[in-house]
Amino acid sequence: MILKQRIPSIPGLEVPVLYLAEHDEGGAEKLRPLNSLTDYFIAHSAMSMTWMLERARGLGLLYDYLRQRSTALRVVAEEGLLNFHRVALAQFENHLSRGTVQSGPQGLSDDTGLFWLPRSSPDSALGMVRGIRDFVGWLHDNGYGDRLGDLVEADRRPPASGRDAIRFLYVARFRKEVSFLAHLKEQGQQRPPVNRDILGRDTRSFDVPDHVQFPRQYLGSLFREGFTIVRGSKTSEVHEDLTAKLATTLCAFGGLRRSEPLHLWVSDVQRVDGAPTVFLHHPVNARVTHEVHGGMTRQEYLRTFCGMEPRNLGGGRLHAGWKGIKCNNEWWAPLYWLPFDGVEDIFWATFQEYISEVRPRLMRQRRRRGLRDHPFLLVCAGGSNHEGDEEAAGDPYTYAAFGKAWVRALGRLQAKYGDEALVVSKLLGTTLHGPRHLYGALLAELGISPNYIQECMHHISPLSQLTYTKPRNEHVDAMLSAAAEKTRRGEIGDLKATFRNLQEALEDVRDRAMGKIP
Repeated sequence: MILKQRIPSIPGLEVPVLYLAEHDEGGAEKLRPLNSLTDYFIAHSAMSMTWMLERARGLGLLYDYLRQRSTALRVVAEEGLLNFHRVALAQFENHLSRGTVQSGPQGLSDDTGLFWLPRSSPDSALGMVRGIRDFVGWLHDNGYGDRLGDLVEADRRPPASGRDAIRFLYVARFRKEVSFLAHLKEQGQQRPPVNRDILGRDTRSFDVPDHVQFPRQYLGSLFREGFTIVRGSKTSEVHEDLTAKLATTLCAFGGLRRSEPLHLWVSDVQRVDGAPTVFLHHPVNARVTHEVHGGMTRQEYLRTFCGMEPRNLGGGRLHAGWKGIKCNNEWWAPLYWLPFDGVEDIFWATFQEYISEVRPRLMRQRRRRGLRDHPFLLVCAGGSNHEGDEEAAGDPYTYAAFGKAWVRALGRLQAKYGDEALVVSKLLGTTLHGPRHLYGALLAELGISPNYIQECMHHISPLSQLTYTKPRNEHVDAMLSAAAEKTRRGEIGDLKATFRNLQEALEDVRDRAMGKIP
C-alpha cells in the first residue's frame, strides 16, 4: 500500500510512503513502512511526485513478487547457483515486462498466482526497473553495504520483510562487494553488473518529431471555439472559460509548460513600454517586496500572509510541478511571445476581461467562505465552469482542472470538425505539452537560432560554457521582432502558405477578442 504523507520535520514536503505486509513474532501480518525508501525520497525531494510513485510502485511489485513466489524461488536457491538473488531479479524483470499469464490448450493459466498482464508500454517496465536500480545504487553510495558483512553469503532465503527485500536487492546487484573476501579482490577485476540484459537498452529517441506538435491548422479554431461554453437548451447562454483560455495562450504563444502558468502571480503580468509582458519567477526563491515587511522570498510571503506553501513543494490537489527554467540571478525570466501579429493582443484582451471580471468575482466567493486571499493569477471557477470538479471557486487553478478544461476544448473542436485525431494523445501532439512543442517548432522554422530558442523556451543547458554566450534579453527581443517583420513580408520560403494561413487565423482570433468581430 502506498500513501502520500507529509514529513513532519520538513515543512511542506509530502512523499509517497510504501507500506509492506510483514509477519510479526506471533505470525500475524502487519503493515510497516519501508523507511529506507522514504529517506531516499527525502534526499530527492526536488523530483516530481510521478517520479517517486513510479519507484514506490516498482518496489511494491517486487516485494509482492518475491513473497508470492517464495516456494518456487527456494527451489532455485537449492540448485546452488552462484548468485541466486540475481537470477530471481531477472525472473521478476521478465514477468514484469511480459506478464505471468500463459495461454494453453485448456485456456489461460498462471502458475505464479500473480495474474500480471504484459505491460502496455515497454517504457513502463523499464522505468520501474531503472528506478529500483537507482534506489539500490543510492543505498550503496550511502554505505548500506558496510553494514551487511559476510552474512549475505549464506542468506539464500526469499525475503519475508521489507528489510529482507532491501538486503536481497542489494546482494543481487553488489554481491561481490559485500563478500567476506571482497577487500582482497582487485576492483579492476570486478565486472560491473549488466543493467539492460532483460528489458534491453533504452532505445527511445529524445528528438522532437513533428507529430508531437499541436496541429497548427486548429490553433486558430482552438481560441475561437474551444473555450466557448453553451449552457441551457432553452436560453443557450454562451460564455467563455477564460481561465483555461488564458492559461492556454501562455502555453501556445509563450511556450510555457503546462504547470508553469499555475505558478504565476497577478503581479507577474505587466505592460512594459506599451506591450503586455509576463515574468516567470521561481516559485520558492524569487524575491517579493511587502509594503510593510520589506523584501522576502515568495515562499516566505506565502507562508506568512496566505498560510500556503509554494505549489511545487506542497502536496495534494494544489501541487504544480516546477522543472526549472533558465533565469537570471534574481530568479526570474521574461516570457517571449511568438512573433506573429495579433498574439499579444489576443493575450491582453483575454487577460483584461479575466482580471477585471472573472477573477474578482471568484475571489469574492472564496472570501465568503472565510478563506484568505492569495496572489496566484489563475483561479478555479468551482461549479461555474467545472461541474463535478473538487476545486472550489477562488482556489488556485489546479493541474487537474486545467487538464479537464483542455479535454473539453478538444471535444468541442472534434464535435465541430469531426476529426478523430482531436483527442488527448501524446503521439498526436494534443496533450497540453503539444502547444509548447508547436511554439518551439515555429521558432525553428522561422530561422531563429538554437541559442535564442533555448532562451525563449527557458531550457537549462547542460553545457556550462554556453552561459558565457547567453544572449541578453534585448537581443532576444530584437531577433523575435525581426522574425515578425519577416512574416509580414512573406519571406518564409516554402512555408509561406502555412504561415499565411496561421497568421490569418490568429488575426481573426485577435479581432474577435477585441470586439471587432461580433
